[in-house]
Amino acid sequence: ILQIIPRYLDPETGIERAVSPFEDGGVFLTITSGSLFSMEAFEKCGLFQEDLFIYCVDDDYSLRIRKNGFYIGATRNAVLLHQSGHPTSRKLFGKTITTKNYRPEVRYYYARNKVWMLRYHARTFPRIIIPTLREFVTIPLKIALMEDERWQKIKLFVRGLADGVAGRIGRLKIGRASCRERV
Repeated sequence: ILQIIPRYLDPETGIERAVSPFEDGGVFLTITSGSLFSMEAFEKCGLFQEDLFIYCVDDDYSLRIRKNGFYIGATRNAVLLHQSGHPTSRKLFGKTITTKNYRPEVRYYYARNKVWMLRYHARTFPRIIIPTLREFVTIPLKIALMEDERWQKIKLFVRGLADGVAGRIGRLKIGRASCRERV
């Protein structure tokens, strides 16, 4: 075992975040917040990919652990209160739809880093392809229908996709300050 994760609960809703299972009964993809890692994880898998620095850093590390044949376990005894974005739900066509309401620059990093994930991990883990491609369609639709600053968010999301395809990584520059300073 190279990583042990807690249960993640949204502090506002009390809803527990579902984990994606792996064939060995462990966890496939997880966030790293509150995780315990063995020193062997860093020796075998390296450090976190700092160029990603926000969003997908966790997924990348999970996949590197899995690529090296190691196990990611979960404990039921530890709980971490963790909220992702500022979720908003709305009923559309009789179905409840939820969006994360991330800031515009976060939408850029999310899209760009998801493309990066496909470039570096899809051959080894093809199961990430369809959910990621689905997000490339559904996220802008949810933003357009449900979020504030929708056009700025969609514009940066599309720019993130383009930068990901072009292989650009690192901090997004908007005006004089980089977004890392604002995140």
